[in-house]
Amino acid sequence: MRSWFLYWLCNVREKFNALMRFALNRETITYLIVGICTTAVSLSTYALYSRVFGMNEHLAKLLSMATAMVFAFYPNKVWVFRSKGTRGRVLLHEIWSFFSTRIASAFLEQGMFSFAVAVLRMHDILANAIVMSFIVVLNYLLGKFFVFRKKDEDELPV
Repeated sequence: MRSWFLYWLCNVREKFNALMRFALNRETITYLIVGICTTAVSLSTYALYSRVFGMNEHLAKLLSMATAMVFAFYPNKVWVFRSKGTRGRVLLHEIWSFFSTRIASAFLEQGMFSFAVAVLRMHDILANAIVMSFIVVLNYLLGKFFVFRKKDEDELPV
C-alpha cells in the first residue's frame, strides 16, 4: 500500500511540474502582464464612458472593448508572441487576423456581458470582470495558434 501511494505521489508531482513548466513561461507571463494592462484599459475606459460621459452600459462596453483592442495589438505582437513580421503581407495578415479574432471574441464577450447584466441582474462592473476572464484565455489561444503562429511567408494568403 505504501509503495502505491509513493508512486502516485511522484506521478502527481511530475504532472504538476510539467503543467507549471507549460503554464509559467516567458510567453504566458508576458501575456498575463499585457492582459492586465489591456484589462485596465478596458475597465477604466468603461468606467469613463459609462460614469463620466453617462453612456448606456452596452455602448460603453463596446467602446471600451474597441479601445482595449487597439491598445492590445502592439504589445501582443512584439512582447508576447515576438512576431517579427513587419513586411507588407505578413503585417497585414497579422493585423487582419488579430482584429477579426478579437472582434469575434468581442461579440461573444458582449453577449455574455448582456446576459449577465440583463438576465442574471449582475452588477455591471462585476459582470464585466468575470466575462473578461474567460475572454482573456480565448484570446491567448487565438493569438498563439492562429494570429501570431510561426509560419513561412509562402503560407500566407495572397
